[in-house]
Amino acid sequence: MLDALFQFQRDLGTAVVIVTHDTRVAARANRTFVMTDGKFANSNAA
Repeated sequence: MLDALFQFQRDLGTAVVIVTHDTRVAARANRTFVMTDGKFANSNAA
């Protein structure tokens, strides 16, 4: 499912926002943000 979602994103040149607790899913993202206590704690821009 994620393969199809990311392919769709590449084909259309759009952004995809995924909210997850799964580090394997987050690892596939180009950019990640971490929230702690409802606030952004850090980010990882690729």
